[in-house]
Amino acid sequence: MSNQDWIVKMREAATKIPDPIARSSTAVGTPEDIIPVFERFMEAGVNHFVIRFWGKNYFGSIDKFASHVMPALRKKNKEKFG
Repeated sequence: MSNQDWIVKMREAATKIPDPIARSSTAVGTPEDIIPVFERFMEAGVNHFVIRFWGKNYFGSIDKFASHVMPALRKKNKEKFG
């Protein structure tokens, strides 16, 4: 399956997820937008995440996540658990 075919299938599948569920279980946006989403899950006891990056700047998104989001989440985890 080509990358484009995969994107089409994922978009089709995404339209079947009710908006309230999708919005409560996904994190999209800037680091400032998504850090609170991850923190909410961490506060509920979640300690593993499945992360998927999309778009043309795929590697840039991974880099931004690693350099901005992960340090903030590590700090939050350290504050909570020492």
